[in-house]
Amino acid sequence: LYDYPGVKLVEKKEDESGVLVYFDQLTEIEVCPTVAAYRVNKVAFQKPAPVIVYDYYDTSRQARQFYRALPATLCDICDLDECDPGQCQNQIIELNRQQQDPKDLEMPATIVEISGASVITPSSVNTLCVLLLAVIILQHP
Repeated sequence: LYDYPGVKLVEKKEDESGVLVYFDQLTEIEVCPTVAAYRVNKVAFQKPAPVIVYDYYDTSRQARQFYRALPATLCDICDLDECDPGQCQNQIIELNRQQQDPKDLEMPATIVEISGASVITPSSVNTLCVLLLAVIILQHP
């Protein structure tokens, strides 16, 4: 993020639940910064988290887009001797069904696994297009 064109400042939130990205300015040209996020704790059935873009001087001017982490089930995070294999199979079937739901596919982010890190990049022209001075806040659900 520090080398992304137009980025003035990058800060971690005090509770380390997100990052603030300050741009000098944003125009009608789409900006698509990549944010590397590392999984610190194993969590199954993660919820989508918002990326909020707003004008620093007029917070009523804002937009929001959700991103999703790579999917994980309970069986992904527990030891095999702790999990019921039949229950794991049911979770995998349910997760696959949810991923194929057209309502969930309207404007998802693209998550690319890179050696234990998740890189979040927008998959839609509307994801981070804004016409205002912005701060991006990533919040964990």
